[in-house]
Amino acid sequence: MRRKLRCLEAEIDKWKIDYVSLVQSSIHFPGGDTMDEAELILYGGDRHKKRIKSMLDEARRVNPSLPTYESLSNGEVHVDAYGFKHVFSDNGLMLHYLCMELTQHYTMQAGTYEEHQRRWTYFMRQHGKCVTNNYKELKHLCRAGIPDRFRRQVWRQLIHTKVKDVIQEKGQHYFRNLCNILPDSPLASCYRKQISLDLMRTMPSNVKFCNPGSKGVSKLV
Repeated sequence: MRRKLRCLEAEIDKWKIDYVSLVQSSIHFPGGDTMDEAELILYGGDRHKKRIKSMLDEARRVNPSLPTYESLSNGEVHVDAYGFKHVFSDNGLMLHYLCMELTQHYTMQAGTYEEHQRRWTYFMRQHGKCVTNNYKELKHLCRAGIPDRFRRQVWRQLIHTKVKDVIQEKGQHYFRNLCNILPDSPLASCYRKQISLDLMRTMPSNVKFCNPGSKGVSKLV
């Protein structure tokens, strides 16, 4: 009976994902490539909005970091787990974002996600000190997503593997030496300005890079 119950719960979660995906597909962007405005085309009046709100309230019992329908509809800013700010003046865009958040939530609750987490945990126990020892398995796991708790460790090793030739040629402390000579470099101000411009173009709504003079930008420079 418990096994049957788990199967039924998994089926319900699948239908929830299908439903929010259907709501997302009912949102039309008349501006073409831009997402400044969204037109919601759903039959049944406000019942879909009420259902999304109810599903969001239920999901927040498991994950309180999810935004509330009321806060977003009142124009309040929501900062997600990665530091990106979200604020909406358009109801269609707001509903589109909430459906994305619910999809992510239900995916993380699914049995396949739990199995993926277990595979990553086992892999890191075996190869955590050098993840590229089993590159084939690592590639397969990365394509399905790197869990947050392993992302820093895995990406650091992947970057070091990528620049291994440079490290062998320039020395182990090449990057640190570049950082040390930065204040006396005549090109420092030029590169600092370019990095600041790139950050503001690619991540204008991230709280960690909202100030061009912030520590985050300084570290990247």
